[in-house]
Amino acid sequence: MIRLDADAPGFAADFAALVEGRREADGDVARDVAAILRAVREEGDAAVRAFTQRFDGHDPDEMSPRPPAPEAAAPEPQAAAPAPSWRAYEAQARRLVEAQAALLAGR
Repeated sequence: MIRLDADAPGFAADFAALVEGRREADGDVARDVAAILRAVREEGDAAVRAFTQRFDGHDPDEMSPRPPAPEAAAPEPQAAAPAPSWRAYEAQARRLVEAQAALLAGR
């Protein structure tokens, strides 16, 4: 990381050098990208393979797609639980009413 102090002697020269250095780097990048695009247009897949080897360190001819993962077996459908009978609801309601009545009676 480069740190510049605006109050330091030589700041203007250091700042100018930093800005100029970036311009040169930007120009280098633009030149390199243009060369890569030109090679891919002209050579097609062969250029892509070469750049993959060069930049990624992989030989695309040795790479193979992974086979698809086997699909998990669908779970067996579960039988629905039997619906509670009307009598079960009635018994639950009765217990609730009795509990509330006991609370109100102060028991």
